Amino acid sequence: MSDLYKDPIGTAEKAAKEIAKLTGKDKHDVALVMGSGWISAADALGTATHEFPVTDLPGFPAPTVVGHGGKVRSYELANSVNALVFLGRTHFYEGLGMEPVAHAVRTAVKAGCRTIVLTNACGGIN
Repeated sequence: MSDLYKDPIGTAEKAAKEIAKLTGKDKHDVALVMGSGWISAADALGTATHEFPVTDLPGFPAPTVVGHGGKVRSYELANSVNALVFLGRTHFYEGLGMEPVAHAVRTAVKAGCRTIVLTNACGGIN
């Protein structure tokens, strides 16, 4: 993960290239970063065309927060919109610094996304 700290943009580009390789899609249009408890909302999008562990991508640590799935999914939605869904994310309080926190968004942008939706539970889960 040290490349992430030395070259965060380059690492995001490498991760985006790996997403294209794993999904067979040159680009994605929209990304969703799903916080704790949002996996069922991702399931409501339908059947993913691809799913793989986030750790298969450069710069992504394994999730440590309960409720974060540690997977990335690719969906083809209506009108041929390709959606990239991150099931979980890295939080600043995990002690890894800001680079891992911003990495999913940077990667999504490098993967072609121009719309990114960030979700959270904000204390809504008992």
